[in-house]
Amino acid sequence: MSVPFLIGRPLDTFTVGRDNNYNLVRFVAALMVLVSHSFALCLGPGGAEPLEQLVGMTLGNVAVDVFFFTSGFLVTGSLIKRGGVGAFLAARARRVMPGLIACVVFCVLGIGLLFTTLPSSEFLAAAATRQYFLKNVLLLAGAAFELPGVFSSLPHANVVNGSLWTLPQEVRLYLILAGIGFGARSLSMVARWIRLEVVVSLLAAALVAANVTNHFVHFAAREALQVGSMFFVGAAVYANRKRILISTPLVLGAGLLLVVCGSQRNAFFVAYQLLLPLIVLGLAYLPGGKIRLFNRVGDYSYGLYLYAFPIQQAVVATTGIKTPWLMGTISFAITLVIALGSWHFLESRWLRRSRIQEPQGLLPGRKGVAHE
Repeated sequence: MSVPFLIGRPLDTFTVGRDNNYNLVRFVAALMVLVSHSFALCLGPGGAEPLEQLVGMTLGNVAVDVFFFTSGFLVTGSLIKRGGVGAFLAARARRVMPGLIACVVFCVLGIGLLFTTLPSSEFLAAAATRQYFLKNVLLLAGAAFELPGVFSSLPHANVVNGSLWTLPQEVRLYLILAGIGFGARSLSMVARWIRLEVVVSLLAAALVAANVTNHFVHFAAREALQVGSMFFVGAAVYANRKRILISTPLVLGAGLLLVVCGSQRNAFFVAYQLLLPLIVLGLAYLPGGKIRLFNRVGDYSYGLYLYAFPIQQAVVATTGIKTPWLMGTISFAITLVIALGSWHFLESRWLRRSRIQEPQGLLPGRKGVAHE
């Protein structure tokens, strides 16, 4: 085994091609969210899943962190390649909005009308229904979770789609990144030491430090700090990709260290913040062979993530199932069909409207490889 192999190859040597495992990584992350929610939706908010009992963190928590790290990594590549902030934001809108609007309509006119205890006319005329639609489509004012008379008697009562909480966070982070890009580009004529990689690296370090501190001395909302730190760590990693090394021994060592720290929750939390990005990068770039064939199928993770929660609630409401694994299996089968349709008939078509080629390895080609 050679020394260079042990040390690793620069990350930018992996990002020059379109062949990677990001579609699969995010698909598995979306499935993890579905599994995690199955416990709460069957057993109520206190229905702890196995991983939470071990390390104080749910599968859903881990999956969301994977989403935000990969998002920060990939969209920073999009911003750098596109250059213009307007083109960058337009690309983000094409990725987020069509699938989201379709899901919100599905929840209102499908799930809502089918499961509300109110007359249809009263349900559609209700202010809460309009608020649900507008707030979840506009995103800037947070997400709405309740529709009048829907799922009021379930173990996880009144929540139609709890997964939507991450999308306003994501949009805000896009806007912050775009602002940093615009500022760095504008000021570089005057102060050439101001660069995107410098700003996002400093911000990432500050957010990670604040997040770890917040774990021990609570002073801010956990969710915003956690996803923000993961997003900007991803941004910093992409911006500094020429200086970062990656190899199979490094990734395996990170995974082993994380397992060892699992016996102590505080140690696990700190190690997790530092090691998860390396593990995600390893999974995205190092495994090759037939596993890469998943790229040719499409990116079903967004649809799976968007539709799983309301479908799971509908399954519980219809069947009364109290077994998380059974409910999760049934819900996955139904949601996967919807996710396939969402990708092939909606999401991929909007993405193909982009007239500017994205960074290689970031946006889909004809087969739909990893994108943001």
